[in-house]
Amino acid sequence: MILCTVPVSANAARQDSDRDFLIIADHPLDREIITKLKDGLYDIELENDEVVSRIIRSRQGWSSPEYDALLFKKAVEREGIEP
Repeated sequence: MILCTVPVSANAARQDSDRDFLIIADHPLDREIITKLKDGLYDIELENDEVVSRIIRSRQGWSSPEYDALLFKKAVEREGIEP
């Protein structure tokens, strides 16, 4: 599984900025796994009193032509930060 920060340029980051995460799984995702991931990120929100946005996809889904066409995906690939 890969966890990376979705694009927030250094110039755009502010004290009140939220955290954006893209989680890409190497295997198909079922509802139970997605729920556990969301719950873990929700705990981070509560502990830090900040908004955490998340997108959770399988690698196959993320690599599909539908996502290739999105400006969002291009921004992630250009500006995202891998762990």
